[in-house]
Amino acid sequence: VLGVTISYFNGEANVVTSTNQVTHVVRSSPQLTITKSAVPPHGSVVTPGDLITYTLRISNTGDANATGLVVSDTLPANTDLVSYNPVPNGTSPALRWDIPILAAPTGTTAITFTVQVTRPLANGTLITNTAQVTASEFLTVTTSNVVTHLVQSAPEITLTKPAVPPHGSSVSPGDLITYTLTVTNVGDEVATGVV
Repeated sequence: VLGVTISYFNGEANVVTSTNQVTHVVRSSPQLTITKSAVPPHGSVVTPGDLITYTLRISNTGDANATGLVVSDTLPANTDLVSYNPVPNGTSPALRWDIPILAAPTGTTAITFTVQVTRPLANGTLITNTAQVTASEFLTVTTSNVVTHLVQSAPEITLTKPAVPPHGSSVSPGDLITYTLTVTNVGDEVATGVV
C-alpha cells in the first residue's frame, strides 16, 4: 500500500487505498520485405536489344511504421536504363528512391524501371539484378530475391561482292575488273576468327 485516503460523508469515514502503479512497455517494430519480379519473367531467355521491366514491391508487415526508407537498385551489367516510375532521387552509382514513411501493417509501395540489353552481347551472358531497402529503424539491409535472364545471341555473317565494271557488263581482253568484298556481321554477337 502506497497511500491511504480518508474521506467523510455524513459523519462516516470512507477509506480509499491505492496500490503501486503498474506499467507496460510496448515494443513494436517495422518488418520490411522487398520482392522483385520482371517481364519477361525470371529465368527467361532474352536477346540483345530486348527490354526487361523490373518491378520492386516493398511492404511493411510489422506493427510499427517504417520511416526514412531508401530503396536502391544497381543497374545490371550489359544493360542501359530506358525508363522508370516513379522518378528516382538518384541514378548513380545506383537507382535510389527515398520513401518518407511506410505504414504498418499493410503498407506497400511499388517501383518499376526498364532496361535494354546491350547489343551486341556474347551468347550465354547472364543479366542479374537485385534490390535493397533500408529504414531508419534498422541497422541491417533487406535484400530482394535475385532475378536472372539468359542472353541468347549469335553472329550472322553476310558477304557481298560488287565489281567495277558492274556484274553483267561486257569487257574486252586486257580490261581491268576490280572486285570489292564486303563482310558484315548483322547478328547480335561479335564474330571472331572470320576467314
